[in-house]
Amino acid sequence: MANAPQNSRLPVAGLLALAMTGFIAILTETMPGGGVAGGALLATAGLASFAWVLLGLLCIALVLAWKAKAHGFTQGPSNKTETPIERSSDERAIICK
Repeated sequence: MANAPQNSRLPVAGLLALAMTGFIAILTETMPGGGVAGGALLATAGLASFAWVLLGLLCIALVLAWKAKAHGFTQGPSNKTETPIERSSDERAIICK
């Protein structure tokens, strides 16, 4: 393997698989916690409390999404003549494999 290119970057498919694995792990660990919290809420405060708790969670999610908007959805270049950074042909070949 002396002729193999030395590249420390993961391919896009590898990054997607890694992200999906982490997402599934988080989902499978938090869903039982939500069931326990919902059961405790139902046992202590009754069914009518679910609407208020969900309204509070919705408000928290709205605030988080509003605050993250500036970081996650940035505006692209305003000058239409600007081009994105060009990649070399070697870099494109590594990404496409």
